[in-house]
Amino acid sequence: MKLQSLEEQWVSKFLKIDSRSKIGGIKTSFCMAKKELKKVFNLNSYEWWRNHRRVVTFGLFLSIFAFYLGNPFHKEAKVKDTCAKLNSSFQITGDEAMKKLNLKEIKNYNNRELANYYCERYLGIK
Repeated sequence: MKLQSLEEQWVSKFLKIDSRSKIGGIKTSFCMAKKELKKVFNLNSYEWWRNHRRVVTFGLFLSIFAFYLGNPFHKEAKVKDTCAKLNSSFQITGDEAMKKLNLKEIKNYNNRELANYYCERYLGIK
């Protein structure tokens, strides 16, 4: 019988692995069978789901509802940010603003002017 180091003894006791079991020449401290892994990490999925289904379902519902509510606010914030950058000392060009605001170009109008008109109407400035 070989003498095991303290670490190997602790790992074999914790993982409940016999010192004689070796898989492909790998030490037992770094390898474990499927059943023992299931016991150590409590991977019985049905039991876990039965114990946590209300919390998980509520969390999923809450996250979907938050996304549903937040999406319009995100779009509005994006438009306001683009308008603010357009009107504050030329941080973005009119072409960039047209692209970010999804506006179409009109002949005989400057893109910056069109984006400014859109921003004024969107924000309620006359």
